Amino acid sequence: MATDGPNLRVRISADLADIKQGLGLLRGELAKVKSEAAKAAPDGGAWAQGLSSARQAIGNLVGAYVGVQTVTAAIQAMFDAIDRADRMDELSQIAGTSAENVSKLAYAAKFGAVEVDTLAKGMNKLNKDVTSGNSVVSKLGVSLKDASGKTRDVSDVFADVSDIFAQLPDGAEKSALAAKVFGDRMGPELIPLLNMGKKGLKDFADEAERTGNVVSTDAAAAAGHFNDEMDKLKLQLQGVFMTASQELIPGLTQVAETMVEGGRPLTSQHPAARCWRRFSKWLLPPESSSRTSSKAWSIPSCSWAAPRST
Repeated sequence: MATDGPNLRVRISADLADIKQGLGLLRGELAKVKSEAAKAAPDGGAWAQGLSSARQAIGNLVGAYVGVQTVTAAIQAMFDAIDRADRMDELSQIAGTSAENVSKLAYAAKFGAVEVDTLAKGMNKLNKDVTSGNSVVSKLGVSLKDASGKTRDVSDVFADVSDIFAQLPDGAEKSALAAKVFGDRMGPELIPLLNMGKKGLKDFADEAERTGNVVSTDAAAAAGHFNDEMDKLKLQLQGVFMTASQELIPGLTQVAETMVEGGRPLTSQHPAARCWRRFSKWLLPPESSSRTSSKAWSIPSCSWAAPRST
C-alpha cells in the first residue's frame, strides 16, 4: 500500500488538471453563448431609456391636463365668487342692510338649511315692522332705537329677535309668531336660523370673517357692475347675430322654396309612388283574399323612368 501512495497522488493531480481544463473550456463556451445572446437580444439599456422617456412624456401630459383642469376650475371658482358677491349686493337691497351683514347671516343660514332668498325676504318684512307705527317686535321687548335715537340696523334687531325665539319651545305658537314677524311663508322657514340665538349668530359671523366669506359693500357693488357689463356684452353679441339672421332670412327662404319645388315630382302621383302603393297592396292583401294560386304570388311589376337632369 505504501508503494501506491505516490502513484495515487499523481493520478489525483492528473484528474484535477483535467477537471480544471474542462471548467476552463466550459467557461469559454458560456462566454460565447452570452456574447451571441447579447447580440441577438434587444439593448436593455435602450429599452430602459425608452421606457423612462415614455414615463416622462406621460407624466408631462398628465401634468399638463391636471394644470389645465386646475386653471379651469380656478377661473370657474372666481366667476362663482363674483356671482355670489353680486347676489349679496341684490339681497342687501332687499333686506335693507349692508352686504357685510347679509353675508354673515347667509353664512349662518347655510348651517340652518335656510335659503338666503328666504332670509332676505324675511328681513325685509322685519324692516317694515321696525319702521311701522305698530311694531310686533317692540311688543316682544326688542328695542328699535339705539342710544342716539336712530333706528337700529335690521340685522341687530334680527339678532335680538333670534334670542327670543331660541328660548321658546318649538310648536304651533312659535311658528305662528314667526309668521307674524317675518311673513306667513318666510317665518316658519326661518325658525332653524332663529333657534341659533344671538350668540350662535355671532359665532357664525366670526367664523365667516375668519374664512373669508364676508362680502364688503364695495366688493358687492363692484361685482354687480361687472356682471352688468358682461350682460351688456352678451346682449351686444345677440344683437349682432340677430341682425345677421335678418339679412340672411330672404336668401334662406329662397333656398328652402327651391328645395320644396324640387321635391314636388315625388308626390302621390309620381310613378315611383304609384309603384310603391301597388307593391304595398300586394304585400298586405285584404283578409278576404288569399294567395293559393301561383298568380296570386307573382310580384307586381312596375317601371318608371327617372327624370333626367338637363
